[in-house]
Amino acid sequence: MVRIHIVYIEWDDEHINKLKRDHGLEVYDVDEAIVRDPDRRAKWVSSQKHGRRLMVTGYSECHGKAIIAFLDPVNEREGIRRIRTAWEVRPGETR
Repeated sequence: MVRIHIVYIEWDDEHINKLKRDHGLEVYDVDEAIVRDPDRRAKWVSSQKHGRRLMVTGYSECHGKAIIAFLDPVNEREGIRRIRTAWEVRPGETR
């Protein structure tokens, strides 16, 4: 994975609630792992179902969670992305 510019993640109530309810993640966990982790890794992935998305893995030191997130581009030049989903890395998944 290469270093991709990510400065800000846009959130809406639906995704905030879904990530907390279904995956036990708070906004700050994802923000710390995906925006602030200097060792995060990112790559563009595509599928027929979801289209082109940014897959990012990073580590939230606050709660000791390795996180995988999928983001949509909003403004690539300014590094603004929109959250689609995220979860804590499961055993067997690579970071």
